[in-house]
Amino acid sequence: MSAESQVRAGDAIPIQFDMNRAHFFAPDGDGAALAQNRARASAGGAAGARLPPFRIGRHGNVQEWFQDLDEVEPGHRHISHLYALFPSDQIGDTTTPALARAARATLARRLAAGGGATGWSRAWLCCFWARLRDGEQVNENLRLLLAHTTLPNLFDYHPPFDGHEPPFQIDGNFGMTAAVAEALLHSHEGFIALLPALPRAWPTGSVRGLRARGGFEVDVTWRDGALVGATIRSKLGGECRVQAPAGQRVRAGTVDAGQTGS
Repeated sequence: MSAESQVRAGDAIPIQFDMNRAHFFAPDGDGAALAQNRARASAGGAAGARLPPFRIGRHGNVQEWFQDLDEVEPGHRHISHLYALFPSDQIGDTTTPALARAARATLARRLAAGGGATGWSRAWLCCFWARLRDGEQVNENLRLLLAHTTLPNLFDYHPPFDGHEPPFQIDGNFGMTAAVAEALLHSHEGFIALLPALPRAWPTGSVRGLRARGGFEVDVTWRDGALVGATIRSKLGGECRVQAPAGQRVRAGTVDAGQTGS
């Protein structure tokens, strides 16, 4: 058992903040712009090092504030303290199990108090649950998003407020598609996980062209809730580690000398 998995309420867990993974774009050959971007990355890394560590609160949740305060609005639509879970990769089931459990507790408290009332917030919840490998919660929150904050043309919207018509929110649509992709493929923990959060309501299907970190493109097929096959193409000629769904094993093959495995 790792030291991190034995964390107790109030213990500090340092943030792993790596600005080398940040992307600052500049035209090829533009030395001045590249130098400026390196300076920004350095400044960002220094700022990150001053951030307070993660802490687990008395409710077993990831603390939202430096002090262990109760929320004024427990069901608030913003869940910014779980940015580390999604879209970042600082919290993971295999890398930081204690923080992953605390993230579950955070989500349970938010939802019990009415969280996810807006389309984009519900989509973010779907992404959180996908990262936590909970396919049933992914499916339930997608169902709620489609039932309550999606128009007949499939545009996501914010519920009416202060007499205004419900505004269209593209982040809800983007978040929903991101959650589906996350339910079918993970690559944020140093390996490619196939069907990590497949809901029972999606027993049979296939997907093509999902992208994984490291320059990989992935096709996956499943039937009756079990992986049937996958093809992984390296766009950069690299190698990867693959995690099969629980109870299954992957037999690797190679096509075109290191470019494709299935």
